[in-house]
Amino acid sequence: MATGLKPGNQVTVKENLDFTSQSDAYKNGLKSVTAGEVGQVVGPAKGRSVIVEFNGVQVTVSSQRLQLVKKLPMSASGPGRPKRAGQANKATAMSKTEAAAPPAPTSGKVRLSGHAPAYCCLADLKVVPIFTSVRVL
Repeated sequence: MATGLKPGNQVTVKENLDFTSQSDAYKNGLKSVTAGEVGQVVGPAKGRSVIVEFNGVQVTVSSQRLQLVKKLPMSASGPGRPKRAGQANKATAMSKTEAAAPPAPTSGKVRLSGHAPAYCCLADLKVVPIFTSVRVL
């Protein structure tokens, strides 16, 4: 049930509404309103009813058959805790460094031991991740 409806509010219909052939809405070309169809409140009517405009035709509908359409704010990204800007930057920086392939060794075999990565600048000015302890066999 939609309560506190004001003129200009967007509302949807909970269930299908079919109009009789004697009703004014039917004579104006609106034969039925399907569930979920959006209309705009024009003003109050008698009792708990309001006047709603669907496709340019004004209809008196009980407010118990209507639901207020809630507009989401533009900044809402979804449920959950918002992320800080620094966390996103760290994630993209790590994915870029992990995606870079280490350079092929110039001679001999390379055995990597250790887990802490370090960064080295090669002669051709490429920054690549390397490991702290490297043994050439």
